[in-house]
Amino acid sequence: MLETIKDHFIVCGYGRIGSIVALELGRQAVPFVVVERDPIRAAAAVERGILVVEADASREEVLTRAGIDRARGLIAAVGTDAENVYAVLSARGHRRSDPARRPSDGVQP
Repeated sequence: MLETIKDHFIVCGYGRIGSIVALELGRQAVPFVVVERDPIRAAAAVERGILVVEADASREEVLTRAGIDRARGLIAAVGTDAENVYAVLSARGHRRSDPARRPSDGVQP
């Protein structure tokens, strides 16, 4: 499923905020993937039928596995502000290097 999901959101973190975001996206039938490094939280998301990548969201290869090149957006809701910033910068760096993305796509570099 990870290989085919597109036009989705990547929710980084499945703690208090991330789980609420995931619940709301699910209610609105918006496709999404959760990236969570804590195995207990990741398992809780899987039990709820959520597509999960159990890994560190600040790593570019993890965002690639979560489909960042096909995603509509990323929601950073991990433990600290520093981790959130790093996840966002990793995502932006990946999207910026994608030759298929052009300024006319409405994506700001």
